Amino acid sequence: VYLQHLTYSIRHFMAQLSKGLRECSAALNALNRRGLWREAFRLLAKMWKRGPRPDVGACNIAIAAAEKASQWEQAIAFMGAMQAQTVEPDIVSYNTLLASLASASAWRLALQSFDEVVAKQGLEVDTITMASSLEACAVGGQWQSALEILRRGSSQQVPLNVFGYCEAIRTLGPSPAWEAALDLCQQMAHNSVDRNLIFYNATVESFGKGSHWELALQFCEAASNANPNSLAAAADSCYTAAPTSIAAGTASSPPFIAAVDEDDDGDSRTTRSS
Repeated sequence: VYLQHLTYSIRHFMAQLSKGLRECSAALNALNRRGLWREAFRLLAKMWKRGPRPDVGACNIAIAAAEKASQWEQAIAFMGAMQAQTVEPDIVSYNTLLASLASASAWRLALQSFDEVVAKQGLEVDTITMASSLEACAVGGQWQSALEILRRGSSQQVPLNVFGYCEAIRTLGPSPAWEAALDLCQQMAHNSVDRNLIFYNATVESFGKGSHWELALQFCEAASNANPNSLAAAADSCYTAAPTSIAAGTASSPPFIAAVDEDDDGDSRTTRSS
């Protein structure tokens, strides 16, 4: 019944060219919420042909519909169509496209899109841009690209959210730049970014993959107050990979790792020893 009513409403909008952009954008939002990306694209095509002319906000809704439906190729095609229609994509357009590409493991295209944002005048990288670009680096194992993205974000004073930090840690932890991942862990604490279950999963996974099993085990220990059941499988894999002496708990931590202390609020702080 809802879909029938929605279809009728769209036809009603198209039948009345006097209807404004606000009404058509409301219809696009409804289609996006229902995951009906094909219908959203058809509506946009009719708006371009018959009016009202869509603005960048209306176009972004259609890109979001494609991202929501995991249709990254359609998202790319629609970005091209926007430019062909002289509708200039904004940072929301690129962020939505980046999220679509990163989640689809199309990391090369995602990093190309990030370069477009950087090169485009009038656009500024933001927290969401950073997080999606770093996710693409994690998918592709592109640790050098991750370092460059972090450098650029730092130079522009763009803050990272917990997702950006975690994707960077996932990328750098198994790489030769693993110490940069540890620095990010400390930076999170310094910037009061919540080191939640996502963070602990990222650290255990990345440092474990990089054979830094001692460090991974310490983050398992630090996560014990967060949700030990959720990290049980990751902790088991770390113990399996570690030498017998570490797995049995009979060896001390290496000199480059300090103990994980708990402050009065229960927050964990992992630091590199001097």
